[in-house]
Amino acid sequence: MTIRTLGSLLTLLLVALATAPAQAGDTPAPATIQDGAVVWAPTETFQQTLLTIETPDGVEMRRSFGAAEIVRFDPADVRLADGFHAYEIVVVLAEMVEGGQGQVARQQTGSFEVRDGRAVDSPIMAQVFATDVVVQGSLCVGTDCAAAPSFGFDTIQLQENNIRIKFDDTSNSASFPANDWEITINDTTNGGASYFGITDATAGRRIVSFAAGAPANSLTVDSAGDIGIGTDNAVVEVHVVDGDTPTLRLEQNGSAGFGARTWDVAGNETNFFVRDVAGGSALPFKILPNAQSDDFVIGPAGIGMGIRVATAALHVRADNAATPAFRIDVPGTTPRAAMTVDGQGNTVIGGTLTGTVVGFPRLDVLGGIVAGADFSVTGNGGPLRIYDNRGTPS
Repeated sequence: MTIRTLGSLLTLLLVALATAPAQAGDTPAPATIQDGAVVWAPTETFQQTLLTIETPDGVEMRRSFGAAEIVRFDPADVRLADGFHAYEIVVVLAEMVEGGQGQVARQQTGSFEVRDGRAVDSPIMAQVFATDVVVQGSLCVGTDCAAAPSFGFDTIQLQENNIRIKFDDTSNSASFPANDWEITINDTTNGGASYFGITDATAGRRIVSFAAGAPANSLTVDSAGDIGIGTDNAVVEVHVVDGDTPTLRLEQNGSAGFGARTWDVAGNETNFFVRDVAGGSALPFKILPNAQSDDFVIGPAGIGMGIRVATAALHVRADNAATPAFRIDVPGTTPRAAMTVDGQGNTVIGGTLTGTVVGFPRLDVLGGIVAGADFSVTGNGGPLRIYDNRGTPS
């Protein structure tokens, strides 16, 4: 092994390599650490090997090895400082020099670590491939990969105590998207959460998380785009399945400056309901099972009850003429009708019906306890009068 300036020979070889097409294949010279030195073992017969070492501060050292020499670099020979150092190795194959065709050469880049003046095995020691790499088998990546991992049916295994896959978009033009993303596995802190996450690495925000221990089919998307929550057989755009009262919660948390309020929309075997969580969990709206079509319809003209198209502010229709279409109960624990209207318009009033015209009583219909009568009609402090629409007594 010699240390020298490569001069014109190196220049000519590098020019030839620059014009020669790169050839795909295995690593041309796998690197290992032996007795504190880095040793490269070219996999094919070579005429010459050119090695360049670059220190962290940019200083380059070059060495050339002949066909009979071991390609070896010992940091102690040059008192190389501790740290990580990059290398480039160019393997010039015998047929390239002898044939003069300039067709076969191998190039490899990587790095190694020097610690206490000696090269050491390091998880950061890397090999860089300038060509495509094909692995016809399984791959284990990470500092905790064993020499012979048990892959089973796994194609890729990542083994480490902090697993991250980073997507670093290196676009540097303002017109191209350049956001970075990361697949994050578990917290790095003691006692932290276990999850599979997707992180907006540029913003530093985890935007999707799947916690460890989540039940089967917690979230699915089928071929039609239907989303299943708790099911892998979604039949509508959003299909929620749960064993007890599947619920959708709407929570305004005050972060936008508006008052906090929480509502639940839920359903079970008893009813479909809206719950005011912050209001003592009151249920201001319910729909019972087997309710009929058009029981309650809000349209442009008004509210329809029993009718699809309302023609008044409140339009009520009963299926059965004898069934009350409208009823008002007297407050109390025992239901008692204060007023009912059936499907034929017959009206029953159990209270007082009062009308006024320009500030004076128009008509009172009084029902109560009257001796000898179940129902009586009296004027309000005077005779009974019936007025026309102009306020003139008939």
